[in-house]
Amino acid sequence: MKIYISLLVLIIGTLFFTSCSSDDAVVATATTAGVSDPNTDATLGITGQTMTIGSIDYTTSLVSNCSLITDLKTKAGAAIYVKTQIFLYDNKTLLKDSYHYSDSSCTTTSGSSIITDDDDYTFSNPVSDPEDNASFIVGSSETVTGTVYDNSSTAIDNSTYFTLIYNCIGDGKSGQGGVVVYPKSTTELQMHDLADGACSVPGPVVIERASDLLMNSVYTPK
Repeated sequence: MKIYISLLVLIIGTLFFTSCSSDDAVVATATTAGVSDPNTDATLGITGQTMTIGSIDYTTSLVSNCSLITDLKTKAGAAIYVKTQIFLYDNKTLLKDSYHYSDSSCTTTSGSSIITDDDDYTFSNPVSDPEDNASFIVGSSETVTGTVYDNSSTAIDNSTYFTLIYNCIGDGKSGQGGVVVYPKSTTELQMHDLADGACSVPGPVVIERASDLLMNSVYTPK
């Protein structure tokens, strides 16, 4: 299967994250929802399994840098920031949990429920969206029409980045989703954000990109 890479950038974390299978319940059902920080709350971390991407092993869940959701605000007009926690379990369930904050350092929670300026659309905080049958495909096995750059704008070889593909189950849509990732080291995973391959088609995911691609999110071990 070929995956064609193209610009399809949506917001990370607003619609993408909920609990995993029963063996992951300790992560998904934390009673401090809307208050906890995935970087500091031990109950939210994942240990005891290994997520392998190429030659790099990650033994704990990974948490993204704090990012502004550019096209969504609270009903009161306040900005919404997000951190995302991810992990691929041995059973191929992909955890994606999104924690929302009111400040650019992601230290003040936005509360357990957020009412937005988008027709009063409301979502719980954190938001979770697991996906199923996830796996990594090496970039060199795919058709790439542009140059792929790491987070510091350095070009990377197509043998060093991967496409994470998965069956969409968390948002009620069928089909596949996908995202491009670069395992830079055991202490850093870079990603062209989680919304890049939205779950919008019933068949295999197609990530199309006509220009260059930049890893715009940085994840570090919890």
